[in-house]
Amino acid sequence: MNGLPNLEYLEMSNNQLVNLNGLQFFKKLKTLILKENNFTKIESLNNMDNLTYLDVSSNKMRNVDRTSLGDLPSLQIFICDNNLMKNINGFSKYESIKSISFQNNKIQDLNCLERLSELN
Repeated sequence: MNGLPNLEYLEMSNNQLVNLNGLQFFKKLKTLILKENNFTKIESLNNMDNLTYLDVSSNKMRNVDRTSLGDLPSLQIFICDNNLMKNINGFSKYESIKSISFQNNKIQDLNCLERLSELN
């Protein structure tokens, strides 16, 4: 793929996306907005070393962790509002994160916040 090799901002909100096939070609993305789609999980974000902002709000996601997201060494802002999340696992390895939002999910236990305290 030769087109848009320097693309840094991509918004694909309010579509009917269920997977991210093809996204791996945009390695310079810094901002990725995927609100209001049909994702049950996020995959294929490996090799997105420049991604600093990720918004996956208003999907159908039940779980988000490092296994599904990938390494994302530059991720600073992660928004996962209005999903079906029951817990917040796997974020302790994202040392660059400065802001996380899990508004309007299915989280029932504040003890899950203890895992977030491991972040720098």
